[in-house]
Amino acid sequence: MDRRFDRTERAIAKAFTELLCTTSYASITTSEIIERAGIGRSTFYAHYHGKDDVLRAAVQSICDHVLSPVGPESEHDFSGHHTSEALIEHTLLHLRERESGIRALVFSDSAGVLARCLREQLVSHIENMLPHTLSGNAGSMDRVFVVRFLAGSFLDTALRWARDGFAEDPVYIAEQYLLAVCPMFRE
Repeated sequence: MDRRFDRTERAIAKAFTELLCTTSYASITTSEIIERAGIGRSTFYAHYHGKDDVLRAAVQSICDHVLSPVGPESEHDFSGHHTSEALIEHTLLHLRERESGIRALVFSDSAGVLARCLREQLVSHIENMLPHTLSGNAGSMDRVFVVRFLAGSFLDTALRWARDGFAEDPVYIAEQYLLAVCPMFRE
């Protein structure tokens, strides 16, 4: 990827996150993002259609990163860990790292936008990760239903965790989620 393109995307994401900490999502304007990022209007629109796209890109970035970690990070190392437990824990860690922005959205008048973006990403990634032939009770269920159920229950878990101020350890939250959904796949 072109370094200028990457630098611009980072500047937009940073400006958006900073604005979320002080302004409700509904009140943030594209002009404010552009001004804070220090870029031109045409540059912004070369990357995004509007603030919903910026939010969608931030959520997608978390999901893409979690599914393909390239190496150890400063706080954790999930490279080489591709189990369900590791993927869930890694996702939760990155949501907590963006705590102020996530909590600002969860408690804002536009919490539905975050939920919709997360749900879209979760459904897409779960569809790609689940084998076509499911085991246990899930094998007798409609695959689309299973995918949406897993995405919805994880989303509800993550949003509840955010509303509670990310108080619980992400490992604990991941374990609790898996205790709830894994029986569906047992023979």
